Amino acid sequence: SIKVDIYPINRIYQLGFTAKLQCRATGYPLPRITWMRNNLPLVNTTRIKL
Repeated sequence: SIKVDIYPINRIYQLGFTAKLQCRATGYPLPRITWMRNNLPLVNTTRIKL
């Protein structure tokens, strides 16, 4: 089984502000977490830190 907690659930940020999202997943086998935006996986950039 798997358990996933994601915070905050719904939040709107103003342009230029920093948004921090947290996700904790437990289970066996150990889950892999992939953050998505517009159905595409997010990757590390100068703007996005994962």
